Amino acid sequence: LKGSCLDRKHVGKILGMTRSCTAVVMGGGLTRERSVLRAVSAILKKSRIPAVVDADALYVGKKKLGQNFILTPHSQEFCVLGGEKPLNDVQDRIKKTKSLAARLGCTVLLKGHVDVVSDGKRTATSATGNPYMTKGGMGDVLAGICGALLARGAGPFEAACCGAYINGLAGEIAAKNKHEGLMASDLFLSIPR
Repeated sequence: LKGSCLDRKHVGKILGMTRSCTAVVMGGGLTRERSVLRAVSAILKKSRIPAVVDADALYVGKKKLGQNFILTPHSQEFCVLGGEKPLNDVQDRIKKTKSLAARLGCTVLLKGHVDVVSDGKRTATSATGNPYMTKGGMGDVLAGICGALLARGAGPFEAACCGAYINGLAGEIAAKNKHEGLMASDLFLSIPR
């Protein structure tokens, strides 16, 4: 695309590109420039295919999105979406995630020491992973896994549940050799296992 960042003038072209796709992942590296967030908002409003909304794309605000969407916030991004930061207490995280998912009409995967997934009706948790995964890029891998599962025909709730489990387990496998040196790219070889 022409220009230095995503803009509303790109919306039509992006939507045209997605017509041949079965899913899309958006957010990583976009920035939170006002023009970028306006473009993301327009894409989300007009998109009809399943999508994972992550990172900077989560800052478009508290808009009702629809059942085809998975939001993957960490605690601070969750606060932007829900108005309130979840506590470390798992029951609090479950309650707030289910409430936000119901309000936005989509699936929410709250990342953390225990990942919480809810579509507003069903809720699941995944305790896979390890403290070495609290680094940049781990959420990008998770978003990619969820997007790949959506592209293969999984429903949003199922894709988010499986994505959280796979990402965490891949991190556990990779951490056996990498320990504190674990990087997001180390997960790639562990995902097939």
